Amino acid sequence: MIYFYIPVRNEQGTAGVMLYRLMESMRAVDMEYEVHLTLDGCTDDSAEVVEPYLKKLPLTVTHNQSRLGYGKCLYEAIRKASAASQNPKRDFFVILDADFSVDPAEIKEMAPGIERNVVLYLPDRLSPAKNGIGLIKRIANKLADKLLRRRGAKFPENIDLLSTVRACRIQHLRRNMSRVDALGALPANTPPAVSGAMLYMSLHDNSKKTEVLEMREQRMTRRKSRFSLFGVLRNLMFSSLVEKAIFEPERERDNRGRGRSRSSRSR
Repeated sequence: MIYFYIPVRNEQGTAGVMLYRLMESMRAVDMEYEVHLTLDGCTDDSAEVVEPYLKKLPLTVTHNQSRLGYGKCLYEAIRKASAASQNPKRDFFVILDADFSVDPAEIKEMAPGIERNVVLYLPDRLSPAKNGIGLIKRIANKLADKLLRRRGAKFPENIDLLSTVRACRIQHLRRNMSRVDALGALPANTPPAVSGAMLYMSLHDNSKKTEVLEMREQRMTRRKSRFSLFGVLRNLMFSSLVEKAIFEPERERDNRGRGRSRSSRSR
């Protein structure tokens, strides 16, 4: 079973295209699936665009009258999928963007690994010379790399840290919920890219098999970009919740204990 999660915040121009392409893509993949979609304080016609797909897809829609924010909505979706899964060793959780920046047809490339032993799938929007992410996002990714390493994170080079597209086996999510919990405490105005980086920090270091897929951004008319370089870097630099995603709770306690010991000796 694949549990898809699609967060929607005023995406009337692309949410329908995303759902249609997902439906078409899954016809070519011999897997059961469910789609959970969150309308997070939408003020446009996203709800009307999504409604016809309730009869075409195994789709559940959550309406938030007031905006909760990307992190909290993602966290709730993870909790629901984790609780619903009857076979967590086999089942997968996949996050897709409602702005159609990534084509759901990519799931066909992921399917063989999902059937075998891949635990964590990551996108690579940095490698494509054409149709990759733009210069500002590339710079942001390099700066995010440096900031997270300065905060103690350890991860491979050239990782697409700021993507919100992620895919992970349900069992792995369950094992790392103490870190994933940090997403649920994020303020509503936290940039989605920060949630993407935090989720990766929560999952990467004890994944038995991680696979990276090159993904090209779709060049179609969408709403104005909400990406904020300053907002992303500020959160990655200062938010204590980022640190909770990086470190195991036991390590956090050990670090605090060592800090108190050094303070006692200095006195």
